[in-house]
Amino acid sequence: MKGLEPEIQRLIAKHKAELKKVKQIQEAELLESDERAAQKYVRRTEELRDQLAACARERELAKQRWVPAGQQIRSKIDSFQNANFLFLNQTLCCYHSLESSQRDDFNEGHTIGFG
Repeated sequence: MKGLEPEIQRLIAKHKAELKKVKQIQEAELLESDERAAQKYVRRTEELRDQLAACARERELAKQRWVPAGQQIRSKIDSFQNANFLFLNQTLCCYHSLESSQRDDFNEGHTIGFG
């Protein structure tokens, strides 16, 4: 048995070296995998940041287009409301004038007929 001991020691050492090498390979692969995952995360983060910036630009452009349009619509609505108010006032004035004229004509007819 003593003659086999150096061979056994050599095999044990060789086995330990192989295990160490396998562990180093696994660690390297794990680090490489982590690095790829980190790069993927960074790329995805940059993509999302770019999308967010694009959305912000679109929102600002839409705001620049629609706020003035909304103000223009509000101005037109106000203008139409004012025109409608003036029209109603004129109509009421005409109605009251006509009513007064008819009342005067009615009163004249009655005064003429009784006089």
